[in-house]
This record gives sequence, structure tokens and C-alpha cells, in this order.
Amino acid sequence: MLRWITNIRSRLRQGRIRLERRKIKVANRPLFLLMAVFIFLFPIFYLLFSSLPVAHAQGPVTSENLGLNTEVQQELGLATTDIRVIIARIIRVALGFLGIIFLCLILYAGFLWMTAGGEESKIADAKALIINGIIGLIIILSAYGITVFVMRMLGIGDGYGGSTISVSGNESNFYGSGSLGTVIKDHYPNRDQIDVPRNTKIIISFRPAVSTTFFITDTSGNGILGDCKNIGDSNFVWQTDCDTLKPSIPGPGGVDLIDIKRGDTGALIRGANVLASYENGKVYTIVIRPFDYLGSDTEKIPYTVRIGKGVLTDDPANGNKSVFEGFPSGRDFYEWNFTCDTKLDVTPPHVVDVFPARTSTEAKNTAIQITFDKAMDPTTVQGSFSDGTGADANAYILNGSSVFIKKSTNIDTVPLGNFRLVNNYRTMEFASSVICGQNACGGNVYCMPVADGAIASYELLLRAGRAFSATSFEAMPFSGVMDASGNALDGDADGQVDRATYPPLGAVFDTQKVPDNYFGWTFALEDRLDLVPPFINNTTPGPNATFVLPNDEWSMVFSKRMLNGSLYEIGISVSPATIDPPCRSPRVGDVQPDGTVVSVRADGSQKVLMSHCGFVTNQTRIYYIPIVDSRVQDAHYNCLYPGKGPNALIQNSNNSVVCDSANPTNCCAVDNNTNPFCCNGLASNDSRQTCLDKLK
Repeated sequence: MLRWITNIRSRLRQGRIRLERRKIKVANRPLFLLMAVFIFLFPIFYLLFSSLPVAHAQGPVTSENLGLNTEVQQELGLATTDIRVIIARIIRVALGFLGIIFLCLILYAGFLWMTAGGEESKIADAKALIINGIIGLIIILSAYGITVFVMRMLGIGDGYGGSTISVSGNESNFYGSGSLGTVIKDHYPNRDQIDVPRNTKIIISFRPAVSTTFFITDTSGNGILGDCKNIGDSNFVWQTDCDTLKPSIPGPGGVDLIDIKRGDTGALIRGANVLASYENGKVYTIVIRPFDYLGSDTEKIPYTVRIGKGVLTDDPANGNKSVFEGFPSGRDFYEWNFTCDTKLDVTPPHVVDVFPARTSTEAKNTAIQITFDKAMDPTTVQGSFSDGTGADANAYILNGSSVFIKKSTNIDTVPLGNFRLVNNYRTMEFASSVICGQNACGGNVYCMPVADGAIASYELLLRAGRAFSATSFEAMPFSGVMDASGNALDGDADGQVDRATYPPLGAVFDTQKVPDNYFGWTFALEDRLDLVPPFINNTTPGPNATFVLPNDEWSMVFSKRMLNGSLYEIGISVSPATIDPPCRSPRVGDVQPDGTVVSVRADGSQKVLMSHCGFVTNQTRIYYIPIVDSRVQDAHYNCLYPGKGPNALIQNSNNSVVCDSANPTNCCAVDNNTNPFCCNGLASNDSRQTCLDKLK
């Protein structure tokens, strides 16, 4: 009997153990399920809530402080949060709390399952709660995705204002880039440009005149820095006949000049020639031609151009200081990157727009503009006119012998002023230096020669660069108009190398009317002034825009054709200030889907795109305040009108509405008596200084 009882106890004990093991096995199943759900959902809810309190990069805040020449450096004291952003935040909070509720239900169901003790009814209830909780979470996550998509379609950043690029503190992610727009006026290739031809020249324009003595070697031996000898000679050789770039000297006591190196390996190029563009004896623009083609014919190669503090100003009276004088140590340089394609550029440039238009009649206070379809070599298209056309007393030639102008016989003076290559080296612009009136801001208006009460006729001609052969557009330096890859102008646009005749400097105007020269462009100027000031039709981003991404467009549309050279005066202020101020450079015209650029729209307005470094994004609000003041002028030297522009209260996404004669209600509603001025896109009777104080 005792043995039988012992056997029963042993069997019961084994059964209990097996039962406990089964319980443990059952209990582990919901535990593992809960752990899997938590591991899967935690990152999602972390992302959902972690962006809730983050401040966003705001701007550019395009204030209509037109006519002001004082920089605004503080943000507005008023809240500028977009109503769509407020709605997005409410939706995010609601979805977040619902998600927490369903997650708690799943955790509670797991608890019920683990404590069910094998009771099927409790386990069934727990399973039902888990299934319903998971369905609820799926619905919430789907709603979150749909909301993000809708908010993106409405133009609110990533749907909830989260930044796509962030940097630590207020540090700019474009180290040392602030010189573009201050020390460096413009350069080619552009920052981060891709598919740059292997045979490109590198063009740099400085705001101050630079002393070529410190970075150019007089290889040609003629005492003129930045030129060539034996031009037109069949035995011409770039490396020995043109002046060359001095290399930097590294190490203590060295000199930091201009270096060009591969971005992947850091290897410097073998060497380069340097051509200088002189204006009244000063050099503001240089053209660097590497000895060897850049890159490779099999792969795309990145390059970095660095301009060091060893480049000095041409200012002997003040000791020829560095062009980066006053910049913080470690930021007293400028560099940019571009990437070379695997191909050479053998396509010639063409004229795509002229102003005044062919056979048109304009007011005498007009600039002359010639726009090409490519960046051009500035060495022969900048300077002033002088008498040098032999028997034709009414024709003049630009210094460099590439641009001719012929005037009517009732004019007895040469057009005074200068041609400059602007708009990223795509537009030749002649600005007169003869004062003939004042604009609305009290600034000077300049005129071309026109007889009193009469009409003056003008004709312009561009001489194409002299091609080395009849089978290639590649042209000799300083021989005429050519692009940044050295291709001669194709004036008749026939795609054929016509090798325009190369007459002596004093040749008569009419002897130049041969292919590939550009000729047949005539216009008339009458004895009247155009004093209608321009205003801004539209801006992108609009006034008080939020959640602007680093590489979003910054542009404005002006009501009239603008003076391209004055657009370099457009500034931008940042608050809080960044170590490197935003770099910027203007580009004129609308880019079409096929890549072509339309200079002026059908209604006469003109778009100006500001090329810029990426706007900084971080954990604080960054306010960008573009500054467009009275130095910005139209093609008739009229300053901007400060009492008209997009209404800051009416805004479509981050683009401002169009303010023009067809949409007067979209304009800042000023009048001449009670509200004569627009302050940040709102009508005001405050003084300009009061407006500035409010903005600060």
C-alpha cells in the first residue's frame, strides 16, 4: 500500500511539474509577443514625439523694406506660426495620445494573458484586446502617413516641420562660404555645379581690385601680368606664351594663394595659365585655364578651388592688405566645389537676348544688355569704348577689340561708361557714366548720347574669337568673344566654324559684318527719360515663410527689366547670427524645362534667382531677412519703389501672391497720405527708421 501511495504521489508530482511547464510555456507566448510589439513600436513613437518641441529654421522672411539701406538683424517680436503648422501640431499630439492608449491596451492584454492561469476565457479576452489594439495602431500609423503626405503637398516642410538637414548649434555647414557676396562677387563654375566640361576655365570676380603681382608669373615676359604673347601665331603655345599661376607655398612662413585640386584625392593640378581682365588699369576678374583638361573621360571627378589670404588687394596706399582682411582666423579664405563631366564642351555660344530690342526705340537713360546661352570669357568683353575704327568717325571699339558700336551722325561724343560681364558671366551690360537726371530715391540717372529733341540710332557688333582651325570653335585668347570653355561665338548660329576675318584694330565698322561675328542689331534712343520705378511682384519664399528647407529657392520677380550689375547689392541678414554669413549671387531669368533661360517675361517682368549656400537648420529658429534697398535698380537706373509689393497677410504656401496691376488687392495697400510706406509687406505711415526699429 505504501508503495502504491508513493507511486501516486510521484505521478501527481510529475503531472504538476508538467502542468507548470505548460503554464510557463503559455505564459512566455504573450511575453514574447509584447516584447516584439514594444521593440517595433518604440522607434515609431520616439520619432512621432521627438519632433514635437523642435524649433525650425524659419525664413527667408522676405520683408518689403525696399529703399532701406540699413540691414535688419533681429527677428520680429510677433508670432509668425503658420495656421497649417498649428493644425499639424494638433493632429500630431492627438495621434500620439491615441497611439499611447492603444499601446497601453496591448500591454494590459498581455498582463491578462500572463495571469490567466490557463483559463481559456481569460486568454480569449486577452487575445481580442491585443488584436483590437494592433488594429488601432495600424489605423493611427496610416493616419499619420496620410497626414504627413497632405502637409507636404501643402508645402509644410516634411509634413510636421522637421528639418531634413541639421547642424550643431548655429554653425554653418558651408565652412568659410560667407565671402561669396562680400569679397568674392561671383565665380564660375558655380558652387556644387555638376557636369562641368573638362575644358572649362575657372573665372573669379573680386569686389576689391586685386594685385596680380602676388599670384601671377610674367611668363610672357612683356611686363603685363595676365596676358599672352604670339596671339594669332600658328605656333602659339598656352603654357609658354601666357602668364601662369603662382603655386601656394605651404608651411610656416608660406603663402596661401589660389589652389585647384581634386576633391577625392587632394592632388593639385599640374599648373595653369592666368588671364586678367583690366578695368581702368585695375584687375577685378581673372580667368584661370589649367594646363591639362580636368577630370577623366571615364569617370566624373570632383574639384575644389581655394582662394587663400595671400591674395592681396591692389591698394598700395593701405599696404595691399589681404582680400580677407578682417575675417576671423581660420575663415580668412574662400573655397568651393564642382564636379567635372567626362566630356569636353565643343559647342559655341550664341546671343539669346538683347536690350534694347532690335529695331526698338527706348528712352535715353537705358543700359545695354547682351545675354548669351552660356557663361562667357570676360577678358575681351569688359571695358570702355574708344576711337579706333579708322575711316568711320561714327564708330567706336571696346578696349579689347571685340565690341563695336556705331552711332548716328547727329551725335558727336563717344558713349562713356563700361561694359561688364554679369549674371554669372552670361550677360554683357553697358552702364553709362553720363549723369542726366535723378531717380525717385535722389540717385543719379545715366544716359547714352542723344541730341536735344532728336532720336539717336545705334548699331552694335560683336567680333567672334579667332578659331585655331576651320574644324573647331576653340579660339585663341584675347582674339574676340568666346565662352568659358574657349569656344568662339557662333554669330550666325549655323553651327559652322566660319573663322571671321581678323582685320587690324583700326578697321572700318562695316568690314566686320562677316560670319561668325554678331551684327545687324540696331535700336534707337529718343530724348526722354524713363523714370518709372520698379517694384517686387512676387517673392519665394513669401513674407514670414516657415519651414524653409536648406536648398529651397530664394527668388523675386521684379516688375521691370533690371540692371544686372545692381542685383549683386541684394543682401541677407541672419538672426541669430551664424559664423559664416549666407553666401549669395544673383542669376537672372526663368529656366525653361529644356534648360534654356528666358530673360524677360511677356509682361515685361523679370525673375531674379539668388544662388545661395544652404540655409542653416538646427534646433533653434533661424530668421533670414533679405535686404533689397535703393541700390537695386532697373535697366533705366530707377531705384525700387518702397510702397508696393506682395501683401504679407495674403500668402500661398511659402510663395507670396502676385502683386501687379491685374491683382491690386494682393499688393501692400499704401496711399500717398495715410499709409505711404510698406513695412514688412504691410502698409504703414511709420518712418523708415521706425519700421526698422519694429523689425528689430
